[in-house]
Amino acid sequence: LSSCVMPVETPLLDQSHLKPGHKASLLSHSQTLELYRQNAKKTNDPDLQFEFAAFMVEASRAMNDEEAKKRDDLVKEGLALLRKLADRGHANSQYYLADCYASAIGTSKNKPDFDKAFPLFVQSSKHGHPDAAYRAGVCYEQGWGCRKDFAKAEQFFKKSASSSHPGALYRLGIAELKGELGLAKNPRDGVRYLKRAAENANEEFPHALHELSELHEKGIDNVCFVDIEYAVQLLIEAANLNYAPSAFKLGEYYEYGKMGCPQDAALSIHYYTIAAQQDHREACFALTAWYLVGSPGILPQSDTEAYLWAKRAAEKGLPKAEYAVGYFTEVGIGVKKDQLDANKWYRRAAEHGDKRAQQRLKGGAPIDEKKPKRDDCEMLEFSRAAEYEIRAVEKRSPKAINIFLPSVKTDQGKQLKMYKLSLLLPIFITLVIKIVLAQDSKNYATPAPTDIPGIPQPGPDQKNYEYSKLLSYSLLFYEAQRSGKLPPDNRITWRSDSALQDGSDNKVDLVGGYYDAGDHLKFTFPLSWTLSSISWGAYEWYEGYQTAGQATQLRDMIKWGTDWLIKAHSDPDVLYVMVGTAEVDHNYWGPDTNIPLPRPSFNINNSSHGNDAAAEAAAAMAAASLFFKDKVQDEDYANTLSFHAKQLYDFANQQPYVTYQTSVKEADDMYSSNGYQDELVWSSLWLYKLTKDPQYFDNAVNYFKQFKLSGQVNVVNWDDKTGASYILFVQCATELKRNDIDTWKAEAERYLDAVVSPDGRCRFTKGGLYFCEGDSDAASLNPALNAAFVSLLYSPFSSSDSKKDDYIKFAAKQMNYLFGDNPMKTPYVVGIHPNSPKDPHHSGAHGGTDINNPRENMHVLYGSIVGGPSKHDKYKDDRKDYKQSEVALDYNAPFQSLMAYQVINAKEDPYYVTLPPGRPQTNVALIVILVLLSLSVVGIGGFIYWKKYRNRN
Repeated sequence: LSSCVMPVETPLLDQSHLKPGHKASLLSHSQTLELYRQNAKKTNDPDLQFEFAAFMVEASRAMNDEEAKKRDDLVKEGLALLRKLADRGHANSQYYLADCYASAIGTSKNKPDFDKAFPLFVQSSKHGHPDAAYRAGVCYEQGWGCRKDFAKAEQFFKKSASSSHPGALYRLGIAELKGELGLAKNPRDGVRYLKRAAENANEEFPHALHELSELHEKGIDNVCFVDIEYAVQLLIEAANLNYAPSAFKLGEYYEYGKMGCPQDAALSIHYYTIAAQQDHREACFALTAWYLVGSPGILPQSDTEAYLWAKRAAEKGLPKAEYAVGYFTEVGIGVKKDQLDANKWYRRAAEHGDKRAQQRLKGGAPIDEKKPKRDDCEMLEFSRAAEYEIRAVEKRSPKAINIFLPSVKTDQGKQLKMYKLSLLLPIFITLVIKIVLAQDSKNYATPAPTDIPGIPQPGPDQKNYEYSKLLSYSLLFYEAQRSGKLPPDNRITWRSDSALQDGSDNKVDLVGGYYDAGDHLKFTFPLSWTLSSISWGAYEWYEGYQTAGQATQLRDMIKWGTDWLIKAHSDPDVLYVMVGTAEVDHNYWGPDTNIPLPRPSFNINNSSHGNDAAAEAAAAMAAASLFFKDKVQDEDYANTLSFHAKQLYDFANQQPYVTYQTSVKEADDMYSSNGYQDELVWSSLWLYKLTKDPQYFDNAVNYFKQFKLSGQVNVVNWDDKTGASYILFVQCATELKRNDIDTWKAEAERYLDAVVSPDGRCRFTKGGLYFCEGDSDAASLNPALNAAFVSLLYSPFSSSDSKKDDYIKFAAKQMNYLFGDNPMKTPYVVGIHPNSPKDPHHSGAHGGTDINNPRENMHVLYGSIVGGPSKHDKYKDDRKDYKQSEVALDYNAPFQSLMAYQVINAKEDPYYVTLPPGRPQTNVALIVILVLLSLSVVGIGGFIYWKKYRNRN
């Protein structure tokens, strides 16, 4: 494999369009600059101000040393403006300023200053700048401006790779292949990264195309097969991006006729020239050979060009080129004879180990100047193919040659019998397959508990019983997460009244609500997302809850959450966002009867904003209000929720805009928000959907444009609602009968098409799980189920039947994976099948005070969705591995809505019903089938050979 290339010398952010005079040739540079300056002063638009700052820096680069003072003034003015914009959080300015520092622009002693560049790369990356994330990763890897930290480097490379940055993808691919960055060697993942890098290759980062070509030339067992034609095609793509190593290899292939390429002088010279123009020294020397002999009708012979290309290669330190220049200079080929100059080049070649040069300097035999030395290509180590005219490829003989079987004498009668037997084999194979497929129709699902009220039991009147049971289980899981004073009808026997003093430190009542995960912390932000998404699904598919007999449980589940949100919204401009701290809570493992203290509560308010959390809470209140008004028909409670939704919305729209962890530092390591932009759009849409006031929809549109949320590909989850907003835009625009409905449908379908595509930002595991690097590393099932949820929500609005089918099939595939159609044969829902996880990371369900003892959980956490498998489809049922085994409020949110949909629409039982117990093992019947198929192929092949043998004789 070639070495990893990480260019950092040139800016990744192209500002070439800002060079002085671009599209303004009638103005002088100074006039253009002044015009730009005046316009920049008139606007507060940071994007325009950034362009002006970049313009000044680019203009300074075009100035010569005679204008040094003017150049320095431009740089100072440009960098000063960039610093202002960077301090205001403008991502492009942060990146461009960092790139200037890294490129020694505006730095002391004109040397790169990574102490200044590095923190700016990091800041810009936090605003979603993929180039900045890549450069931050390079800094961490190289120790530029920071301590070397391979784990951090990997983290930033993955962040950049999630936006399909080819440099980051390439670096991760090489790291996986070679075991760099502290990673174990993993060729399979390395190739996957390289494939993605190749798909996104550009002139800055064409390297993955070349690497993949080399891999497909040689192959890697069970990872990458040998494919010569594809390897050449990859080189061509890289060469078209001016990647010199690829172009040079193609030059050789077409010169010698290697790798299935025909000998073609024109193509050889073409690719050598591409590489030589990038100062590839071997390519320069190859052109020397071509010019030395020429190619009739393609390249005229030229001693001068031969000498010049040899000299260019020699200046790059190629020993044989140094010797050749000495040879040319001594003899006078393409240059005036000069023995002193020749000796200089001989000395350089000799110092680099060239034995011929060493011999010449020792006084070797004199060169016979009468011989046509330009034909002595072997002596100069030129390409032999360039000595001769390219011959036409011989035509293949029309006579076919049988190479399938060796030519041996066989009894024709036996061959005929073999043929007849081969005809019977498919029939036999069909019977075997039927036997394998005709498995016992026994239902392998774990029976529902009969001692828990409200769980559906099988019966003739129960539609889609298994899905109804799953829906009831999910609601039961939320009951298991309840905090506070429990009601008399509590169904979770091991859950007690708990955390009855929450909020007392701030003299507010924060008792109740839901524990977030397997611990005893409470968070408003992910809870609000859980309530808004479940309310949305309930509003769309309420029939499913009614059919399953779960309408009452649904109402109670949502109300338990919104009752607490009402408490948390203690004043118009106050919202409590967190109860408890990780430092205290995560040092305790045990039941809810002895939760450690203190349990401080934290809020956002009119002096310490948190626009994202306030907006998400407003959305939750609005969505729940709509549900209670239209489905439950509880007008009073719906009005209460609507009142809080509007107050929270007004609070969320107060400036300055900041994320809630900016005000509540304790939340930073737990549920740190990536921004408030999507929540402001999301909440505006929900307020419109509740009130039907078009002003809220207009607010959503304005925020959408202001924050440039078009064309995003982020996963839908508690932290990012952009993808879900596309679908909600379509629903709201349809209600309003707006003229721009097609615009919103295009946004939604662009997003969903990327989701269902195998070539989108996220990929599919070998087993079929929708997997997004960075977002799926922990809780891999959550992005997949949220994607399935929004796909089904949008499917009725699809612009074509084929798209609708794609979205529905995608959702079905993800649900099947969840239910055991995966390499681990594990349904990732607790309590539904013998193969289900038995030890989720949940202290209450475990029942002990030591995470290791008892070994197995004492209580079944019915209906909980565990985090999920790795990108290799591997899952370990280990409660200590919280990334895979923890449960959480937001994990179950999409699952519950999907089950309501399935109760209404499913035509067959979930996959686990026919899944036999037991982990993956070799299927003996499958081996038998493969053996029989092989015998059948051999038999048919033998008969074909016999027929040809008979005809030939």
